[in-house]
Amino acid sequence: MMSKVKDLLAAGENLEEISRKVKAVSKDVSEQSKEFSELKTQLSEVKADVKKIGTDVSKLSSSLAETLDDFSKTNEGFKKELYEFKMIKSDIKSKLVDELLDSFREELRKGTGKLDTDVKGFNALKDELSHLVSKFKSVEGEIEKFKAIAQEVKSADFQLSRHAKELAAADSEKLKLMQQIDQLERLVSKIRRGS
Repeated sequence: MMSKVKDLLAAGENLEEISRKVKAVSKDVSEQSKEFSELKTQLSEVKADVKKIGTDVSKLSSSLAETLDDFSKTNEGFKKELYEFKMIKSDIKSKLVDELLDSFREELRKGTGKLDTDVKGFNALKDELSHLVSKFKSVEGEIEKFKAIAQEVKSADFQLSRHAKELAAADSEKLKLMQQIDQLERLVSKIRRGS
């Protein structure tokens, strides 16, 4: 009878030991489950970040395309204005030479005439010169427009460079996040194999 009691006591101690081990294993499983849950949450956050970066890159690409289109339009406008300016300049120069030659010939012809005729010719020449000065002033206005267009072209070029840098930075960030996702997936896989 004593041996049965001893056997029961030994069995009770073995049960307590087994119970402690089961609790310890259960605690480990619970902690690993918690870690897995945290890793899963982190993975979801990283995926959301990657998706956001993808959206941002798409927006930047769209903005860059619009900027390039604007730059191209501005450049075409500038070329057209420059061509027109050259044509106007050539035309004005030719007309100016012709008008001056005609004016001087007329004045030489009239030079043999009376003083009154000379004064009238001088006044006519004065009016023509005044007209030419106003033409030159309008040409100066066109030159200022071309300068402004050149500044816009420089500004568009600077914006294009800045967008290219932003795209490069976004690509670098995307690569880092993809590497982190790979690391997290490997870690999750390791935890699954270990459990």
